[in-house]
Amino acid sequence: LLENVELVGVSLDEDGRVTFCNDHLLEITGYRREEVLGADWFATFVPDDRPDVVEAFRAGMEGGALPTRSESPIRTKHGELRLVSWTNEVLRDARGDAVGTTSLGEDVTDRRAAEEALRRSEERLRLMATNATDAVFAYDMDRRLVFANPAVERLYGYPPEELYRRGFIAWGHPDDRDRIRSMWEDLFRGKAFSGEEYRVLTRDGQERWVSGTWGPILDEEGRQVGVQGVDRNVTERRRAETALREAEARFRTL
Repeated sequence: LLENVELVGVSLDEDGRVTFCNDHLLEITGYRREEVLGADWFATFVPDDRPDVVEAFRAGMEGGALPTRSESPIRTKHGELRLVSWTNEVLRDARGDAVGTTSLGEDVTDRRAAEEALRRSEERLRLMATNATDAVFAYDMDRRLVFANPAVERLYGYPPEELYRRGFIAWGHPDDRDRIRSMWEDLFRGKAFSGEEYRVLTRDGQERWVSGTWGPILDEEGRQVGVQGVDRNVTERRRAETALREAEARFRTL
């Protein structure tokens, strides 16, 4: 079973030597099976600056509590560190004595890197946008709102807690919603747009025009981890332009 899952599977004896490993461990670490079986897990895979991992294992073998869940890095054959979220269990013999451990782990390296990149982006947005008059947003790749500055509520009328529950398209004007949705989908495919004008509806039903400039959030390796954007209220300008066109039409008629 453990050969067919996208999880790291490994078992150790009471001395910390590997008695079982699945293919996924070999894939992410670059080792061959014969290099892993019988190897000292802690000398081979655990970074030198994590003595707590060794101490937790020894405590479990001596009858103490082994953390059921933990998160710690493993070192690959080429020296890269991969962060793994572990589920651990102590193996016992018929007398109840600890004879080793078995663990399943999910490689969360990329997810944590994306979360950190998004957190840094949020912090930059927060510093930049707190006092801005334009509405500033950030969403993660699961399309969850992760940042909205105070101007968002002033523009759209939604309090922060309601903003986090509602999807981005929720406040699009029905006549512009398909176009907004198309641009929204393109954002998550790495595309950006600038100065696009569309209508929105505020919480109390008012129609407003905004000019949106949106683009992807990238981590240090260039991978997309979210989207961010700025909406500027251009309602008064659009109304003035409409009034001017109507006045020009009346003048031409006269």
